Amino acid sequence: MHPKPVMLCMGIFLCVLLFFAGCTTTQAPPASPAPAPVTTVTESPETPLPATTGTQAPVTPSPEITKKSGTVIFSESGKVSPSTYKTYDFRAMGEPLQKMGTSYTIIIKAEQPVLGYAVTTYQADQLTGDIMIPKYVSHSDKIQWGLIEPYMVMEKATDDSKTFSVEKEAFYAYVIDGRWMQSDDDYASTEPFGYTLTIMKP
Repeated sequence: MHPKPVMLCMGIFLCVLLFFAGCTTTQAPPASPAPAPVTTVTESPETPLPATTGTQAPVTPSPEITKKSGTVIFSESGKVSPSTYKTYDFRAMGEPLQKMGTSYTIIIKAEQPVLGYAVTTYQADQLTGDIMIPKYVSHSDKIQWGLIEPYMVMEKATDDSKTFSVEKEAFYAYVIDGRWMQSDDDYASTEPFGYTLTIMKP
């Protein structure tokens, strides 16, 4: 055989072989792109605001309380007027005889100013009659007692307290008196009014 045709055939055979080899070569699949990182956002719960209302409750101040030390031996409410008075015998309170140095605290609460005073039971028996009416006069701001002299006085008391000590051993009484109003035109026509007398002993 002639050498040129042989070489030509072999060249054609190699080309065909290479063609089929290229068609059957397995190519690796393209690489998948790396997934993008996922950021997780956690929402913190919001703290709720306190509920509000249109009207707030008013603040009520606590009332002031005055405490007295001792034991209440008597407490009574009554009424007097510009023409009346009331006596309270200490013997009826379980105090048969007031000895020297014995102390009492007197508390008066009244709707109108009253006189409160301590006298002996003998003096208390003498309070009847016009000449025994305590009164105010134009030349003095002190009550005028006439023929008696109380051992303790609370003038024009409405919400007052006072302590007194017995200086003379005797039987005593306490008096709530509205008759002083007769000497004051501003009070002379006052209607009967209420009061509370409280007596304490240390």
